[in-house]
Amino acid sequence: MDITRDISSVTVVVEDLDRALAFYRDVLGCEVRTDTEPFPGVRMVEVAPPGSAVGVALLTREGGLPLGVRYWIDDADLAHRELREAGVHLHEEVLRLEGMPPMFTFDDSEGNTVILLERDQASAAVTDVVACLPVSDLDRAAEFYRAVLGREPDARPMPGLAEWHDRSGSLQVTLDERRAGGGLVTITVTDLRRTAADLAAAGVELEVREGTAVAGFASVEDPDGNLLTLVQAAG
Repeated sequence: MDITRDISSVTVVVEDLDRALAFYRDVLGCEVRTDTEPFPGVRMVEVAPPGSAVGVALLTREGGLPLGVRYWIDDADLAHRELREAGVHLHEEVLRLEGMPPMFTFDDSEGNTVILLERDQASAAVTDVVACLPVSDLDRAAEFYRAVLGREPDARPMPGLAEWHDRSGSLQVTLDERRAGGGLVTITVTDLRRTAADLAAAGVELEVREGTAVAGFASVEDPDGNLLTLVQAAG
């Protein structure tokens, strides 16, 4: 049986929602993704670290909302039927509430509440964006991007491929001699002049220029001729 797709959020039970929200937002630096009343007088707050796909639902026991792990699924009606046929005791039929995705709940084998939510397929079509640059010599390219990105590749999932991951996206460098040098990518950095100084120390020279919509930008070609533009956002 193949039902769940991703974790939507996990529950943290709190006594005071405003106090908990201030802690997660102001102390831990989480973003506030939801602060709503699904029912009159019942408040639900969801926070998450910047860039995280999984949220933290801050809920009180008195609110009456299910306390557990929330999973995304493709089809609530189908999942409900398959679980019922498998002998799972479901708490209710599929709920359809205004402003909320179709959902239902049940207890797992240990008594923990599971909440399944149907994901809007229109918004689920794209889950990640990866920039891929073709190169003719992977070891030479990896050395260059190690200088640009400041670290070794985060993964080498297969021969001829190196990956660097960040919370905002991923960069792949792949061995493809025929296409090498035809790539373009823009990378946003927090301190462009410091990045330029680090690259200069590694033998990569950049000319930092001021922009109108950005604080600064600089372009450089990798050893194969792929063009990288480094940008520092304004503000």
